[in-house]
Amino acid sequence: SLNYTVTRCLPDGQREESVPPILEPSDRPSYWIPRARFLALLNSALPPTVTTRFGAELRELHQTPDGGVEVVASCSDGSELRLTPSLLVGADGLQSLVRQRCGEWSGAAAEYTPVVLPSPSSGLRYQMIKMPPDLRLDPKNASVTAQPRKAYSMRPATDAPLGPTRLGLLPVADPTFPRTANVILPPEHPVWALGSAEEVLGWLRATFPHLPVDDVVSADEAAAFAAGGPGALPPPRP
Repeated sequence: SLNYTVTRCLPDGQREESVPPILEPSDRPSYWIPRARFLALLNSALPPTVTTRFGAELRELHQTPDGGVEVVASCSDGSELRLTPSLLVGADGLQSLVRQRCGEWSGAAAEYTPVVLPSPSSGLRYQMIKMPPDLRLDPKNASVTAQPRKAYSMRPATDAPLGPTRLGLLPVADPTFPRTANVILPPEHPVWALGSAEEVLGWLRATFPHLPVDDVVSADEAAAFAAGGPGALPPPRP
C-alpha cells in the first residue's frame, strides 16, 4: 500500500521516515487491526440465521454410522456441546484436529500433512506490549506524538543492557484503539527471563532512552509482559 511508511526513532532523538519497497503497489490503504476487532467484523457480517458460539473449544470428532461427523466441544461454563453438522470447515489452526481426523479416516494421512518450508524467522519468540495509539515520542516534548496510521520502529541505545532490541509498531485504523509494540527475539534472549514489572520497565528505560517509557507503558502492562510467556513464530506453510 502506498500509505505505508516507517518512522525510525533513533536513540539520539532523531526520527527518519521512509517508504519501504512494495512488491505490488496499490492506492488502497493497509492497516493492521487486533484479532478481536477482526473477529467482531466477521461476526457482524453473518446473516441472522447463523448462530455464533463463543467460549467453545473443539475437543474431539467422531464418525457417525450414517457417514456424518459428530463434533464435541467444551464450553466456558463447563458444559459439553455436541453437534452433527452437514458441513465442517477445518479452520482450527496449525495443529488442526479436523485435518488430523480427516487424514486418519481417509487412510491417506500424507495428503493432509501440510508442507513446511524453511525460514530464518522460524522459532523466534514474540510478545507484545500495549501502548496508547498516539503515544509520546519525545520525553521532553509532550506535543510530539505518534500518528496511529503510521508505523514506527524504536531503535535501541548502543549500550542497551540486554543487547540490541527493537520495538515495532504497526499502523492501526482505529485512532482510539491501543496499539501494540512487537518484541521479536531469539528464544535464548535474556529479555524472556525478566520476571517483574520493574525489571521490564527498567529494561525499556535503558534500551530506549528516547521513549518516555513511564508515560506509554503502564505497570500493569509491564507485569503482564513479565508474567506471560512469549509465542513462537511457526515455519511457513503454503
